[in-house]
Amino acid sequence: MSIDEELSAVGGLDQLLNPATVVNVEKQIVDLRLDLAYAVGRDVSELGGDISELRKLPDDLFDDEGVDTEEAGKLRARLVKLRAKLNAERRSVFRGWLKDVFLIQAVLSFVLSFVMSTNPALLFGSFSWFSDPRLNMDVSIKVLGFWWWWLFIVPSLRSRRPSGSEKRALDLAFVLTPLASLIAPVATKDTGVIWGIDLITFAACYAYAYLRFYFSKITTIREKIS
Repeated sequence: MSIDEELSAVGGLDQLLNPATVVNVEKQIVDLRLDLAYAVGRDVSELGGDISELRKLPDDLFDDEGVDTEEAGKLRARLVKLRAKLNAERRSVFRGWLKDVFLIQAVLSFVLSFVMSTNPALLFGSFSWFSDPRLNMDVSIKVLGFWWWWLFIVPSLRSRRPSGSEKRALDLAFVLTPLASLIAPVATKDTGVIWGIDLITFAACYAYAYLRFYFSKITTIREKIS
């Protein structure tokens, strides 16, 4: 199975724990194979310089086993190590249970942020620092409650690395929820209402992303029919 086939099997680069490492190692392997080709006297100039194409080519195009110089041996040894590292990284996929952990974190953050923005005394009323008028912790925690959307809820859901419409919705929510948190206090000082505005903004992002996908599908079907 090729690298591309293996990545497709797990859902692409986005489903790897360290996608940047995989891309970097692949580039190193391409460069190392070109160095090996030069060391063994192989002319690979006609293969071009496109890394995305070079990485798909078999090793025997870049090597000549009949050449057993010290330099070629070192390059082959380094290539074996990089191959092993690449295989290990490709198997470090984003497991389903880890996605569930982030989902649970998002749900707990949702509940916690609502309580924080509406009735923080329910959580912190038993602490002396909360009741200290000099600290004004009640207001601070309420404000933190609606900012929780941008700080924890949306990031937790994005950490699941969704794709398609959900990814677009969360990318949009990551931009719009902080804007809502900044603008809403101009109209109201009620932190519970501001939290609700963030919720509406979040839901609107999902609605927009999925409706956009739905209508694009309808348009595609109509074009095929016509």
